[in-house]
Amino acid sequence: EANSLLETVSRCRPKKKFSLLNSSVLKVNETSIVADASKYIGELKEKVERLHRDVDTSQASSDHNSSPMQVTVETLEKGFLINVFSEKNYPGLLVSILQAFEELGLDVLDARVSSSDNFSLEAVGEVRFSSITKASEYLKAYVNYE
Repeated sequence: EANSLLETVSRCRPKKKFSLLNSSVLKVNETSIVADASKYIGELKEKVERLHRDVDTSQASSDHNSSPMQVTVETLEKGFLINVFSEKNYPGLLVSILQAFEELGLDVLDARVSSSDNFSLEAVGEVRFSSITKASEYLKAYVNYE
């Protein structure tokens, strides 16, 4: 009696496991369940491969975002000259830098920007701060933080 009960339980388990694998499996015979489960496993493999590609793409993108910015600030007779260079051009980079200038109290009088593959900015301006050194420290910290 115990053996027949174990036999019944062990026969039920594969069906239960396969139905857990794919809850849309409604067929009763084992061949259909295996075929449906096999198809579902194939779909899962495709999803995993797609996710791996997405991860690779996002890692390449984060490598892209990690290229360092070079920022130099020179004091001129009546203002400053700021050069910003990045090997990669990022969306919104110019806007971020101009916002940083505004927040730092820097008035840009003249600027040249190139943003094809890389990003290059040369800006000449005046300082509303009493110290160009203080402004240059803030700008370097701001641009590297962004």
